[in-house]
Amino acid sequence: MKFATSATQVISAIENFGHDVPNNKALQARLSFARAWYAVKSQTGSWMFGPSKFIGYSDMNAAKYLATSDKGLDGRKTEAILQQWFTEIPTSEDLHHELKSALFDYLSQFGKVPSTKTRISIINCDLPDEMEKFNKIADLIIEVSKLLPASSLSRIKASI
Repeated sequence: MKFATSATQVISAIENFGHDVPNNKALQARLSFARAWYAVKSQTGSWMFGPSKFIGYSDMNAAKYLATSDKGLDGRKTEAILQQWFTEIPTSEDLHHELKSALFDYLSQFGKVPSTKTRISIINCDLPDEMEKFNKIADLIIEVSKLLPASSLSRIKASI
């Protein structure tokens, strides 16, 4: 499985997760085990959620997730990928209480509750297009760096 490569891709995965869960008892059975949840607001203003092991991979759906989740999907790796677009909300913040309540309401539809070790992160920007712009700039820098000699690359790495 390939990791997600853009904020837009992750948002799409969160939407897919939201569509897949209501019709899939096997996916519902795993909801309480997820510890790292990622949230974005829907167009109607409600919170949508997805767990890291589902949304951190590209083109994920319920069937792929259930077939591979115990065979190599790694939430620690997806969390490392997702942190470039999301920020964990500390439990001391009011927003965390709002998110935890929304997650509790969401999971309760399926007779589940969040793990006591749940962490919730939200997207770093309001518009996925903004992140796409930064991803395109990063891609351009990567392509230009391929043309540079090793000494120039070393200078760039040292300054970062």
